[in-house]
Amino acid sequence: PDRYLFTVGTLDPRKGLDALIGALNQPGAPELPLVIAGPASWKDRDIVTVAREAGLQEGRVITLGHLADADLAVAYARASVFVFPNRVSGFGLPIIEAFSLGTPVVHTDTPAALEIAAGAGLAVEPGDGGTYPARLARASATVVGDPVTAERLRYSGLDRAGAFSWADSADRIWQLHAEL
Repeated sequence: PDRYLFTVGTLDPRKGLDALIGALNQPGAPELPLVIAGPASWKDRDIVTVAREAGLQEGRVITLGHLADADLAVAYARASVFVFPNRVSGFGLPIIEAFSLGTPVVHTDTPAALEIAAGAGLAVEPGDGGTYPARLARASATVVGDPVTAERLRYSGLDRAGAFSWADSADRIWQLHAEL
């Protein structure tokens, strides 16, 4: 689609994809499709069923499966907003990937996501499962509906991504070795 929300992940409960799918049916949610890079099912659950249970029309949630790096980059870059709904995360590489391609980011306020984003995205508290979809919907709607906010997040994300460059990492390691 021309405009869409984008995420990567599975239906593993730690990933929060169920809450993001549920967010699409919340009052004020952006009326855009959700495009997901990742498997269409996890254990005994599949995305089509979760979307149907959330009251979404067929086609509102699109799964792409596993993507090659070049295709994944295109999906990130063309998205209206990247949403990182993870309730638990170890590092948050997808946030950096979205930042590096100039895509505005909505993410959870888990410690790892907050550290990675450093204020360059919109943070959402996952809290209990009941109101989390509504918070995701509001944050996504803010980015999609406010071009000034989207542009600010785009540039702050690009700036933040620079802190994770290979060249910067190599320089730091070189300096560490020089000090030893």
